This record gives sequence, structure tokens and C-alpha cells, in this order.
Amino acid sequence: MKHFTFILFAILCHINIFSQKDTITFESYQIPTDSFINNSMGEHFVQDGVTFNNTFSVSNGFESWGGFSVSNQTDSITAGFGNQYSSRTAKGYESENYLVSFSSAYILLPADSKLVEAKITNNTYAYQSMANGDAFAKKFGGATGDDPDFLSVTAKGYLSGVIQDSVTVYLADFRFEDNAEDFILKDWATVGFSEWGVVDSIHFSYESSDVGAFGINTPTYFCMDNVVVEKDNSTPTVQVVSESSDFKVFPNPVQDFLYIESSLNKSFSAAVFTMQGQMVWQNNSLMGVANIEVNRFEEGIYVLVLESESSRWVEKVLVK
Repeated sequence: MKHFTFILFAILCHINIFSQKDTITFESYQIPTDSFINNSMGEHFVQDGVTFNNTFSVSNGFESWGGFSVSNQTDSITAGFGNQYSSRTAKGYESENYLVSFSSAYILLPADSKLVEAKITNNTYAYQSMANGDAFAKKFGGATGDDPDFLSVTAKGYLSGVIQDSVTVYLADFRFEDNAEDFILKDWATVGFSEWGVVDSIHFSYESSDVGAFGINTPTYFCMDNVVVEKDNSTPTVQVVSESSDFKVFPNPVQDFLYIESSLNKSFSAAVFTMQGQMVWQNNSLMGVANIEVNRFEEGIYVLVLESESSRWVEKVLVK
């Protein structure tokens, strides 16, 4: 294993890694002052290849929507559903535009991308409901301020349908022993996602202490801005460490089985690594024709290292 690790280190020295961070501020949307966009055509919002979902419909004169809308509304005071598109901060983070999220929201990322961080705060409707109560939801803390109320939104990152990590943000928390520590978020807070690694989608869900027969009573909204995405624009140029015609590897790209043909009359070793250097498969006693069942692997680029006493072969393999 030490020998394979040394070989992979030599390979990775020939891989050019270039990561580009983009900050999405939503200022490219040209909307009138103190207004919003909530797509009426069922289209999602797409910025720099990142998709922010939106659903919108009108039935019997009643609007129904979910996901994200773009807003620059500035009313941080007026309570009620009629002010659902305003941020409690009265503007975006160091800009005019920002996102308002309601109900079931998700983000889709381009391939080989990471969500680094985002700014999150309350919208005015949710803030005023928690601060003062309304016809549908209670005042957080209750009459005495001692009720252990909270509203949180959890972001879960997925890759190929498998959850990779999650982070929970408390939009309000009244569970402290000292009531002076209770809070309802009213400023932009930075939420970090950099430890997640590569994900292809982020899904948001809510929890609240105020729950009724039909679910959460508290308005399930939050605002988001300055979404930072790191795109891995790696251009691997994996080089053969020593030329050899002793091996053939096919097919590439591959979905199910990767085949290795050796013209050697002796055994050879094979190992598969991720681009981060983690070994995911190894066999030290192969001969003739062998295969690797790659459908167990997640989609992506891997490095295959083959070695015998006299030959060495390195190849980048794309698993689809």
C-alpha cells in the first residue's frame, strides 16, 4: 500500500487543480425598486449555473408558491402575510436584491461544485409573527417569555441522492435558561458549508416548537443572499509514469465493469483512487483478464494504478 501511495502522489503532482469561487448576489435581476419576482411561468432562478427552485400557481384566485423568489422589498416593520417578500434587514447583504425562501426549497449545483457559504436572515412576516404572534401562530416565549420556542431551518447536502452532510440554522431560539439570551435573527448571519465537500443538491426543511394539527404554525420563510459556490475546474492531465504496452483498460467512460487485460505471464496489482487520494479498491494478485465492478462507486473521476515487477500503468477513469 505504501508503494501505491507513493505512485499516486507522483500522479497528483501532474494534475492541475484550479478552483474558482463565485459569489451570487442576484443583482443581475433588473426589478423595480421595492418589488419582487415570483415566477408565474414555473421557471426556476438560475445564476452562474446554480439553480434555485421555484413553483408558482394560481387557483381560484389564490396564489400558491414554494422555493425561492427574488426581492428588493424594504419593509422591515409591517406584520402579516401581505409582507411576505420583505427581509427583516430591509435589504440584501451589502446589496439591494436577495432571495426569499418559502416552504419546500432546494438548490441544484453544477457538477464538481461545493457550496462554501451563504448569508441568511429572517423575512419580516416570519419575524413579526414570532415576535408578537398572529392569528395563526403564537408569540415566541409566551406571555412570560419562558416558553422554550424555536424555529430552525436545516440544509441537507446530497450527492447522487445520498446525504453527505447537514447544517441547522436557528432563525429564533428561546430555549436558553437566561431569557436575555433568547433571540430572533434580525441581521444577516454567515452559514458555512465548506466542510461538506462536493454535493449536487441542497434541500431545506423546517422545525418549530409551534406545531398544530396541520403542521408548523410559524411562517416557514427565510431570506438568503451572497451564495458562494466553489467550482472545481480541475483539468487532470494524468500521465503514465512509465510507458507500457502490457495493459489494456476498457471501456472508459464506464458504468458497470472496467476490464483490464494483461499480456504478462505473471501477476500484477491494481488499485483505484479518488481524485482526493483515497483508495476505494485494491487487488494485489491479478493475472490475465480481470474486471472491477465500478457500479459500486459514486459517479466521478478516479485514478487506476496498475503495477507489476516490470511495468506500471496509470489511467484516469470516468465512472458514469
